Amino acid sequence: MALDDPERESYDIGEAEFDEEYLDGEAAFDIEYDDAEASAAQRLRRRAAVERQRRIEQAIARRRQQRPVRRPPMAQTALAAARRVDLESKVENDVLRARLAAQDRRIARSEMATVAGVVANQVQYSFQDRFPMLKKPLARAGLAYAPLLMLAPRRRGSGVAGLLADPRVSGAALVFGIALAGERFGKPKLEIKLGAPTTVKSGKTSKIVAFATVDGKPDPSRTPTFEPSDKNVLNVAADGTLTAAGGITSETPSLITVKLDGIEKSVWINVAP
Repeated sequence: MALDDPERESYDIGEAEFDEEYLDGEAAFDIEYDDAEASAAQRLRRRAAVERQRRIEQAIARRRQQRPVRRPPMAQTALAAARRVDLESKVENDVLRARLAAQDRRIARSEMATVAGVVANQVQYSFQDRFPMLKKPLARAGLAYAPLLMLAPRRRGSGVAGLLADPRVSGAALVFGIALAGERFGKPKLEIKLGAPTTVKSGKTSKIVAFATVDGKPDPSRTPTFEPSDKNVLNVAADGTLTAAGGITSETPSLITVKLDGIEKSVWINVAP
């Protein structure tokens, strides 16, 4: 009877499939034999079976150690969610920092525009007598509007709506619109009321009365000036006194012009002989 040689048995550990029934059945031996009655062949078979079971158990242990550790699906989901939240937080922080930086720039430009507006008003007040152009409505409106160009407003849409929402555009429309409306309707109505004789005899004196009215009310703070067309025929003093020249042989008309703050009014007076 041929004996099994345990040294010559080979096992493919990588490809072996282990059956628990084989381990429980053939690999499990009742080692409680009566040594006295067992033959040499039985002892060798028993020893070979025990050795084979030991090698199988070692192979199983090695394969378990080589298997990668798998995280539970729930842990993987939680880790992915945490990474996603972290990424979203970084993006939100970057967006917030960019918005705060833009807001700081807008505030700085607004402060500069405020200072420029004060300076523009002072320039207009200080130099309007030296530079008459500064008294013109459109020039004053342009000087008042110029500081708005320093603003850096946030975009409030696109197209025409976004353009109209820009404070630089709306500010220009308001400033120049108010200037034109003030020039047309805002100025007080200034008029010259004039009373003069129709005839002054040669060599005699008379009086011309002229005064200013603002919105129909007399304004004594405004003093008109008189300008005769020919002083050799009819002269006029600063107080309105008329003096006709002597030696006039025929009735001669003379034009007296009254001027006040850019407006003027004229009247014809005859000098009789």
